[in-house]
Amino acid sequence: MKTDKIKVIVGSPEECVRVAQVLKSMELTASKMKFVSSGNEKSSESIGSISQLSEIVEIHKVDEVIFCAKDTSAQEIIAWMSTISKSNLAFKIAQPESSFIIGSNSIDHPGELYLMNINAISEARHQRAKRTFDVLTSLFLILFSPLSIFLFIRIKLSFIAVLKVLFGKLTWVGYAGQATGSKVLPNIRKGVFSAANQFDHASNLSESELQKINLIYAKDYKWQVDMLILFRKLFGSN
Repeated sequence: MKTDKIKVIVGSPEECVRVAQVLKSMELTASKMKFVSSGNEKSSESIGSISQLSEIVEIHKVDEVIFCAKDTSAQEIIAWMSTISKSNLAFKIAQPESSFIIGSNSIDHPGELYLMNINAISEARHQRAKRTFDVLTSLFLILFSPLSIFLFIRIKLSFIAVLKVLFGKLTWVGYAGQATGSKVLPNIRKGVFSAANQFDHASNLSESELQKINLIYAKDYKWQVDMLILFRKLFGSN
């Protein structure tokens, strides 16, 4: 009877070692970790390449797959999460240069896996919270328009945009990059600002990095993130 969980880390040798160290420092239960190369060729430290991931999961009876976001594109992660058919298999995404790992749920039906992970923003309570934040902040900016006008000029924001947020045509924070009409991300209104604006140098991020930010924003949605982004844009250095 298997007692230890089997974890597979997908990435470059350096990133796999780093993530393994992070996991070892965090975990209280025993687990066995194996590395899978994110490239086409198997490395000396790995048990195979990402192209063999389905077979590896089956042969080694893997319980959890952890993708290194530094080495694996959002498209690849999405594709594998949708493809691997083993039930009760958990997926996680390890963020580069940090100990932050996006968790996931174990499920019985593989087709639901990815949607379960990112649909937090579609939940009714989060939709209400997002809409309430949009309405209250828009009303505040309108009521204090003598002060707001200086902020609008400073960040080149039109008063019409505030009204569109108030009446539900726009939301303060939407997806970053080319996410409009995405078949993977839950639908939300177009944003005045984007989820990437919570970070410095958002304009220099690659499309792949923006997609990963969108995944995190959708999966772990909190209205406080919208507030942070709005305050950064209105009162930050820009």
